[in-house]
Amino acid sequence: MNQFQPFETSDGRRITVRSIHKNDGDLLINLFRNLSSETKRLRYNANMDHISDEIVHQESRRLSNLDPNLHFALIAFSAGPEAEEPIGVARFARLSENGAEAEVAIVIRDDFQAQGLGRHLLEMLTTVACRHNIHRFVFMTTSDNTPMIKLVKDVWSDVEIDAQQNDREIWATIC
Repeated sequence: MNQFQPFETSDGRRITVRSIHKNDGDLLINLFRNLSSETKRLRYNANMDHISDEIVHQESRRLSNLDPNLHFALIAFSAGPEAEEPIGVARFARLSENGAEAEVAIVIRDDFQAQGLGRHLLEMLTTVACRHNIHRFVFMTTSDNTPMIKLVKDVWSDVEIDAQQNDREIWATIC
């Protein structure tokens, strides 16, 4: 499963989605550099404004070279003035080999947030995960990331939230 059906955001922008390829590191760097400081903080639970280029490159290589038995990731694009631009990434990583639970991470570029793309990517991840016998997702987020908490509650009905100081661990039964 590589290319998925195009998607239209609630404001009418056409989005394409495909699975991440091992040579997508530069696209992930492009996306990271086009996120606001606040979006980076909410996604990574840390101030990422002064992260070194070396670490960004290492992380992009790690996130684009996935073990298909343990990981799956999607990248979303919008048609820009000259080429397709990366606007979002969603991925899951099994918590154990052949396990039925996976950690999920998602980030959407600021100018595409609150347009239905996050929900669409999570639904696509769910389809793939259920086919691979993954039945529960866990999301690690900050307590003030209310859009993410709301999104998870909107997508799935069986959701448990474990509060740990300023962090939230959100478990969702997906299938």
